[in-house]
Amino acid sequence: MKIGLIGLAGSGKSYISKILNQYEFDIIEVDKIGHEALKDKSIASLVQDRFGTTDRSELGKIVFSDDGALRDLEEIIHPWIKERVTELTEGKDNFVLDAAILFRIGLHKLVDEVWLVYASFPERLKRVEERGWNKEELLKRDSAVVEDVLRNADKVTKTIMNEKSDAAIAKFLIERL
Repeated sequence: MKIGLIGLAGSGKSYISKILNQYEFDIIEVDKIGHEALKDKSIASLVQDRFGTTDRSELGKIVFSDDGALRDLEEIIHPWIKERVTELTEGKDNFVLDAAILFRIGLHKLVDEVWLVYASFPERLKRVEERGWNKEELLKRDSAVVEDVLRNADKVTKTIMNEKSDAAIAKFLIERL
């Protein structure tokens, strides 16, 4: 089974991926591939020219405060990400794409099912505060993703409510595999 996991920051996509990994699914974290893109010399040069930095923290401050800047960054790195993910999934039957913006990159075409991981705002805020984010940062990042999730809600095949115990979530996933 080829699964795309979507959801807002702090919803628990990575947590669900770890559970699925125990059932022999290869996990492809698209965020990490985006980080790899910035190490590619040609991509880094384009990003540096446009934004004056390739530092992820600095880029985050820029692009999550300016929709135009976010679109510019996506135009630079998304084709590279899509190509890399396509290479990594080629010939594989069981994998999970952990990708908040699965649809925006066009990665939904590589999967059989799209699962939305959901957690309430207070729960997500609690989780991202552990990453050092505050409410304002979470809201900025939500605004960059929520439209993509809502626009493609009709393509979601399963919704996982990620506020239960570990055992309840594992049982839910096992029943659906």
